[in-house]
Amino acid sequence: MEGGRAEKHRNDLLLIAGVLIISALLYGLSAFFPKLRGHGDGQGLKAVISLDGEDIAEVSLSGKKAPVVLSDSEDFNLLCDAFEGSGISFTIASPEGENSFLVLDGGISCTYADCPDLVCVSQGVISLETEAIVCLPHKLAVRIAP
Repeated sequence: MEGGRAEKHRNDLLLIAGVLIISALLYGLSAFFPKLRGHGDGQGLKAVISLDGEDIAEVSLSGKKAPVVLSDSEDFNLLCDAFEGSGISFTIASPEGENSFLVLDGGISCTYADCPDLVCVSQGVISLETEAIVCLPHKLAVRIAP
C-alpha cells in the first residue's frame, strides 16, 4: 500500500514539473513572438469606431495619423484635439453624448465620457482584435481591426 502511494505522489510531481516546464517554454517563445503573448506595437492595426452600429471613423494604432472619418452622416462630430507626444487625442460628439479617446503606444482608451456609468472609461487600454470599448448610453463601440 505504501509503495503505491509513493508512486502516485511521484507521478503527481512529475506531471506538475512537466506542466511548469511547458509553460516556461511557451512563455519564453512569446518573448520572441509578441503576438503570441497578445501585446503588439499597434503596427498595421487600427481602431474602428461605430455609432449606433455604423462605422463612422478609424484611427491607426501607431498614433501617428489623425482619425479618418468613414461616414457622411451628420449625427456626429469628430474633433481631433491634439497630438500628445507620440499619440493622438480626439473626441466624438453625438446627440447621445461625448467621448474622448487617446491613441498611444499601440492601444486606444476612452479618457472621458459624459455618460452616467463611465464603463467605457474604466475599460482601459485595448490593443488586441479580441478587445472592445463599448459605451451603451452613447451607442458607441470601438473595436480593433487589422
